[in-house]
Amino acid sequence: KRVKLNMQLLNAMAKCSEPRAATLLENAAAELNELFPPIAKCPDRLAIESLSSDDSSESSSDEDPLRSAPPADLQIQISRKNIELDIHPNQSFPPACLKLVTSLSGNNRCVDCSDPNPQWASISYGVMLCLYCSASHRSFGVSVSKVRSIAMDSWSHSQILAMLEGGNVQLSQFFQRHSLGPLDHSNTSPTNVSSRSTCTNNDDIMVTRYKTKAAKFYRDNLTKHIERVKSNGEYKGREVSRKLKQKSR
Repeated sequence: KRVKLNMQLLNAMAKCSEPRAATLLENAAAELNELFPPIAKCPDRLAIESLSSDDSSESSSDEDPLRSAPPADLQIQISRKNIELDIHPNQSFPPACLKLVTSLSGNNRCVDCSDPNPQWASISYGVMLCLYCSASHRSFGVSVSKVRSIAMDSWSHSQILAMLEGGNVQLSQFFQRHSLGPLDHSNTSPTNVSSRSTCTNNDDIMVTRYKTKAAKFYRDNLTKHIERVKSNGEYKGREVSRKLKQKSR
């Protein structure tokens, strides 16, 4: 009996000493932090001055630029300019990060039409798109939706973070709360609503909802959120990122 107990104890100790398999989040975070090491950044004074120079040509030369904070719209412009500037020309979407993105709820299907295995994305919302819907998003213009290919385009740190922090379900739920989701005619009599009119109405909603004030609110806040995540240093996942948002309130 004593020998048996000793063997069980040794087996238990051996299991405890075995290295734990890393989670999807741990692999993605390690990969992202290695590709884009956190750097302590100074305030983007030059970016502020360059963006505001055209609009402030008539301002007083005695005005101290450090005392007056840039307006909210200008801060969003600066954030978006930073996102565009940190693109690495040869940086495809990191594989471990992609596994984490595709594991997010709803990301296995196109956010607009639900086609499986989407290979395109809108970084403005952090969502996955099929080829057909990515063409629709391109037609909106980059001020409404910036589209990138998962496999063929280069990706910046901020763009990868947008996909890690966004998600199809997150955006869909946001649109539903603002009555911008697809119409549900499951309880409607077929004699009153045809399937063709239902599809047409849903297609119209899918197109127009991205041009609403609600969609702009979502885009702007995602941009601000990504800047907070970047300034926090190493990426540690969505739960930690949400706490950053709560602290900033």
